[in-house]
Amino acid sequence: MNKLLCVVITASMLTVCSVMAEDDLGLLIFNHRIAIGMTFANVQAAWGKPERVDRSTYSDGIKELWFFSNRCLVVFENGRVVSFHE
Repeated sequence: MNKLLCVVITASMLTVCSVMAEDDLGLLIFNHRIAIGMTFANVQAAWGKPERVDRSTYSDGIKELWFFSNRCLVVFENGRVVSFHE
């Protein structure tokens, strides 16, 4: 019985955490901000389409650099933001 209760509580906590993360993500996009871990779609929703994209393929994945007209740069690795410069 204790194991089942732990599983239920853990699942509930994970659900709450994911909802909070989605709320935080929506707030970031609404405020035209980006964060580590965002996807291509998240960044495009926050900042619009990049002016230029450079893409490189490596043995461990794909790296993309998105350049924006206001000198901002976003670096993606395998579809997720790993760094950015505003």
